[in-house]
Parts: sequence; C-alpha cells; structure tokens
Amino acid sequence: MTTKTIYISLLGIDQQSRSAYEIFFKQIHNWDYVLTDDLSQAQICLVDMDAYKIEERY
Repeated sequence: MTTKTIYISLLGIDQQSRSAYEIFFKQIHNWDYVLTDDLSQAQICLVDMDAYKIEERY
C-alpha cells in the first residue's frame, strides 16, 4: 500500500496545541503528514478562530 503525504497548515494555533495535533496525526498509520507554514502548499488548514486577530493575520 502506498501512503500519500498530506500537507497541513495550523493557523493561529499555539505550540501546546500544535504538539497535541502532532500526537493525534502520528496515531494515523496509513498516511504521512508534513506541517507547513506555506499556505499555498497546504491541502488542509486548521484554524483557531479564537486566536488574537486571526482574521487580520490570514
């Protein structure tokens, strides 16, 4: 079975929450992921809508 790499961007998410997402993603064994800050490369964006001025930043 071939695994596909999924590019994920975490917008407005603090380091503690980012670590929690990484633990979650590592539990999914049939796909690989890359956390990226490049929004043009991301296939999935997770956004913390409560983050300070998130709408202005992104």
